[in-house]
Amino acid sequence: MPDAPWANGGGSTRLLWSDRLGERRISVALLERPALFSALPGMERLLMVLDPIVIELAIRDDRRTLRQRDVMAFRGDDPVALVALDRPGRVLNLMGRADRWLPSIDRSVGAPFGWIVAPGGDLVLGQRPAASAIEIHFADVEKSLNIGEGGYGMSHLSENTDALVQRIHRIIGQLQAIERGVLADADCAKTLHLTAAVRGAVGGLMDELIEAHVRAHVADHGLTPDERDEGAEALILAIRRYAK
Repeated sequence: MPDAPWANGGGSTRLLWSDRLGERRISVALLERPALFSALPGMERLLMVLDPIVIELAIRDDRRTLRQRDVMAFRGDDPVALVALDRPGRVLNLMGRADRWLPSIDRSVGAPFGWIVAPGGDLVLGQRPAASAIEIHFADVEKSLNIGEGGYGMSHLSENTDALVQRIHRIIGQLQAIERGVLADADCAKTLHLTAAVRGAVGGLMDELIEAHVRAHVADHGLTPDERDEGAEALILAIRRYAK
């Protein structure tokens, strides 16, 4: 498909693939100058920098610096803006309907199957090992989050969703810094300290999610005994998996 220029003049987008219902999409955007990203309510988005460029994105009160092969996840209705870039370059965009599909990228070197950045700059679907290959996945949310019969929504987190998402974005940024350090043979002690910080950040996120689950699905006075037992069992299973 031909490139579609952005209305705000910040770049253009080429749609590579979309399913019949438009619930999953893969596209490449050429970033040319600072601009707002289009809002896509109801979608989960994943962005990966393809070219050797440095960009800075602002999402609410958080700012993220991304380099080649760095990945950033955000919701389609998040106010995201490209605030700086050192030169024009391309990013890969994955979009999935939030209540159905969760996009992900496997950046393993030499992936045997995936989208390959061709010498001409286009993306092609390859079936051979290549250092630039990545695997793209759209996980079925219902199957991925299934822990048995029943299950829970997370509406009890609605008042704190933005803060949780920002915390998750910071963890992703720390993990990407560790990856860059390993690839660049950075100082070992600094990488260890950063890894320890990520572990603490994930533990803090887990603590907050556990507290919210206990309040809503174990301690709430409106629960039936069966609902309370089910909530406790789900919590025990999650803690056992986390502790492994």
